[in-house]
Amino acid sequence: MAGVMVFWGGPLLFFHGLERHRVCDHGLVLGFKNSAYVVPWETLDPGRVRVGVRMGLLGRREDMPQTSPNYRIGVFGLNGLVVNGLDTAITSSWKSFDPRHRVFSLFTWWLLGTRHAPELAAAIEEAMVADGYDAAGLADRALAQQLTGHWNDREPSPVPPRLGTDPAIGVHGPLMDP
Repeated sequence: MAGVMVFWGGPLLFFHGLERHRVCDHGLVLGFKNSAYVVPWETLDPGRVRVGVRMGLLGRREDMPQTSPNYRIGVFGLNGLVVNGLDTAITSSWKSFDPRHRVFSLFTWWLLGTRHAPELAAAIEEAMVADGYDAAGLADRALAQQLTGHWNDREPSPVPPRLGTDPAIGVHGPLMDP
C-alpha cells in the first residue's frame, strides 16, 4: 500500500503545485475549470502590473492577508507576476491591509506564479491592446517596477491597496516604489 502512495503521490503533488493562468480576449482566467476566477481587462490597471521575485514572502506581511484565493502561486511558485484588478474571488470585500483599520475595495492584488513572468506580461499587453486598451508598454513597465518579497515587512507595502475612487496609473504614470 505504501508503494502505491509513493507512486501516485509524486505526480499528484506535481500537478497540484501547478497553477494555470490563461490570457483571453477580454481578461485573465486564473485557476482550473472548477475553481477559475476571471479578471476583466477593464478592471486591470496596466500601471499596477509588476514582475515579482520571492512572492510567497508577501503573504507574511502584517498588512497582507495570510492566505487568500488571490494568491495563485501554486506549491512551487516563488516568482511570477503581480497584477491589480477586480477581486472576483471575494470571500469578504472587507480587506485588512493594515491591522489598525480595514479598507473596502473591489480591487485586489493577484499573485500569479510563473517562471515566465515577462512572457505572461507581454501576452497580457498584447491582449489588452488588441481589445482596445491603452496598455502598450505594460511588459516593459512590469519589469521596470519589479518587486522582491523580503522577510522584513517594516518597509512600505510594495502592493498598496487600490480603492474604487483611485484613478488608474496606466502605462504612462509614475512607476511604483520598489
